[in-house]
Amino acid sequence: MKISTKSLRLVFMFVALMAMQTLVSSCGNSSKKQNLQQVREAVAAVKTQCPIDMGIAGTVTDADVDETSGTVRYTLQPNELFLNENVFIDHKDLLRKSLLLNISPLESEKSGLTPLAEAGLNVAYVYSFPSGKQHTLLLTPDDILNGSVEKLSPVERANAVLETRCEISKLIFPTQIDDYTTQIGVELKPDNMIHQFSIDEKGLGLPINDPAVSKEALYNSLVEGLRQSANDPTMKTEMEAVIATGRGLVYHYTGVPSGSTIEVPITIETLRTIFK
Repeated sequence: MKISTKSLRLVFMFVALMAMQTLVSSCGNSSKKQNLQQVREAVAAVKTQCPIDMGIAGTVTDADVDETSGTVRYTLQPNELFLNENVFIDHKDLLRKSLLLNISPLESEKSGLTPLAEAGLNVAYVYSFPSGKQHTLLLTPDDILNGSVEKLSPVERANAVLETRCEISKLIFPTQIDDYTTQIGVELKPDNMIHQFSIDEKGLGLPINDPAVSKEALYNSLVEGLRQSANDPTMKTEMEAVIATGRGLVYHYTGVPSGSTIEVPITIETLRTIFK
């Protein structure tokens, strides 16, 4: 069973609301005036790099500081496979929760946005959708400094990251991955994160229990896909959370119409070698 590299990148079906981590973490003890100048410089540096490819999460297209409202703004074009406009409109609170969980590294007790909040600045993530409309998630200094996220242990936070992303992913399923593969679910178990797919056996040209379908070849393809995604910011964040919670991955495929199944496990040890 052959799966394209493009499809392999898409099977990691977590929705990630990527927050651009600021470049101003060194200015936390400065005055607000000094902070603001450093913020201007840091945001200008981000702006010169736009568009910034954030991997499967999408693209950061702009960054600016609105000094009238005291807001740092990042404009993003999300990958529609992972975040569409209807989900954004209907589940804004869930997306805000996910965003707050993702604005700092798992091992950090403080958000990477803390210096901005200490400077009294809001942070706005402006999502641009194909409809031409823009929708904004705004984080106030109080959201950043007093949110419950910073009260979580690293493992609790990693679990919360995975739980919220599973919730968001389920809002988008079923999602067509390629001509014969559809992601239909994702489930968080104590020992594994399970990705669930259906395979159109007519499109594939054979039932998945056919001897020509090599489980070993599928495993090797999935591992190679993970390796190719090791530098993807979204994937790295996801896999860090999986590893931090002591989990591995399982890819579960069900053939349609036969009902036959294949499960391909990837151990935490393998993940650690890839996402170092």
